[in-house]
Amino acid sequence: MEKFIELIAILILTIIGFVLPIVSLLLSIFNEGVQKLSVQYSIEKEKSEENIKNQLQKINKLDNDNITGIKSNLKELEKIKKTAQNKLDFLNPRKQIIKLSVPLFMSFLLVSLFFVFNTIDFKINWLPNVGIRLIFPFFGIISFAYSLGILWKLLGIITEVIGYVNSSKKETETKVIELLSLLVEKTTSQSDLYLKKVYLNIDSHEIKDDSFSLELHSDEKSKLKIKLDNQELRMAKDVEFGLVIPTEFLIEKDTKFSIYNDSESQVIRFNTTAVHGRTMLNAGDLSLTPLKKGSFFIRTFIKAENIETVYKKIAVKIL
Repeated sequence: MEKFIELIAILILTIIGFVLPIVSLLLSIFNEGVQKLSVQYSIEKEKSEENIKNQLQKINKLDNDNITGIKSNLKELEKIKKTAQNKLDFLNPRKQIIKLSVPLFMSFLLVSLFFVFNTIDFKINWLPNVGIRLIFPFFGIISFAYSLGILWKLLGIITEVIGYVNSSKKETETKVIELLSLLVEKTTSQSDLYLKKVYLNIDSHEIKDDSFSLELHSDEKSKLKIKLDNQELRMAKDVEFGLVIPTEFLIEKDTKFSIYNDSESQVIRFNTTAVHGRTMLNAGDLSLTPLKKGSFFIRTFIKAENIETVYKKIAVKIL
């Protein structure tokens, strides 16, 4: 038992001496990414609160037989709001370092007290009962376990921040490539350098122009089958494609794509390193629920190393 507690003490010291400073340093290095991600989650929280308010107003106007879908939407919106709030809490570096440090130092103090009270003098004169002496490392280990939980969540946030920074960097590089491509196109006639017949495919419809439209029902989940069709003979390299969807739609998150939120839209991004010639890439399903009736537009985009950025528009009618 004493050997085990000694190992715990060494582990606590290692985290205090090495891991804690590294986490603090990483949060400082990626401070800009932390701030930008905080803005994104703040927007997500605000929009979910607004949508929750709108859904509650709908419930007051409908009878109990017609509110099943709305209740499901409310549950999902509450989940999104809670997740956004938790992320915002962990995106406060100073607060989280304090929150991590306090239980770590407390656990070290409690474990250290065990060794002090385990000396010969304390055993004989002060605390002869071994059960009482074990109370201190017991609570120390609980405090240490709590700090490990915080550390794990912090590392997850740091990973997300690094991913966000890399994504922003890639977006900037893509814009530079687009400008260079435009310059090349204006100064040369080699337009055949770029692939032309690469189309986004939604529910077996190829989006070649702005004529495609969708008809969906309010408060009902719909699944859109997203594919990318490369009809060229050559490979499309480093491809990014997706949809820009209004905030009046509830998007079900999935590992197959990333979501970027701003005040007016949600950008759904699919990424792949390559799409071979004459190949239809199945990107997966996109589940979305319209929260409001009316007419909206969804924009699609395709960009790649050898594809000029293409934008198309889809008219969506919500019944």
